[in-house]
Amino acid sequence: MTVIALIKVILCLAFLTVINITDIKEYKIKNKIVLPVAAIGLIIGLISNMLTDSILGMVLPLILFPLYALNMLGAGDIKALCAIGAVVGLKASAMTLIFTFISGGIIALGFMICRLNFLERIKYLWTYIKTCFWTKKLQKYDFGGGQNGHFRFSYAITLGTILMFVNEYLHII
Repeated sequence: MTVIALIKVILCLAFLTVINITDIKEYKIKNKIVLPVAAIGLIIGLISNMLTDSILGMVLPLILFPLYALNMLGAGDIKALCAIGAVVGLKASAMTLIFTFISGGIIALGFMICRLNFLERIKYLWTYIKTCFWTKKLQKYDFGGGQNGHFRFSYAITLGTILMFVNEYLHII
C-alpha cells in the first residue's frame, strides 16, 4: 500500500467515525465536516495527478439526488458519499456506492427483524409502489411508522466504504 493510499484510508476512517457520531447525536451530517474532507480529497487528487478522477468520484454520488428528493436519503448522506468519492476517485466511489447500498439493505433487514416490523415495512413499501404506479407520479416516501421506519444511513456508508477498501487493497471480496 502506498503512502497516498494509506492517507486515503486514514482520512476516510476518521471522517466516517465523525459522521457516525454526529449522525447518532444529531441525525445530521454537517457541511463543516464534509467540506474539508472533500477539499482534502481534491488536494490529494491534485498532488497525485488524479484531480479529474477525484472530481468524478465526488460528482458520481449526485446520481442519488432523486432519493433525497423522494425523502429516502438525507442530503448529508449524499454529501458524505461525495466527500468520500473526492478522496478515493471514480472507480472506488462507484464500488463504495454499490457496497453501501448492499450494506444498507442488509442493515435495514436486520433492523426490521429486530424491530419485528418486517411485514409491516414490506406492506408499506408495496402500498407506496402501487400508489406511484396508479397515480403515475413519484410520491415522497415518508417511511411510515415513525422512528421504526428509520436507521442512520451513515452506518451503511461506513460499512460500504470499509468493504470498498477491503476489496481495493486486500482483494478478498
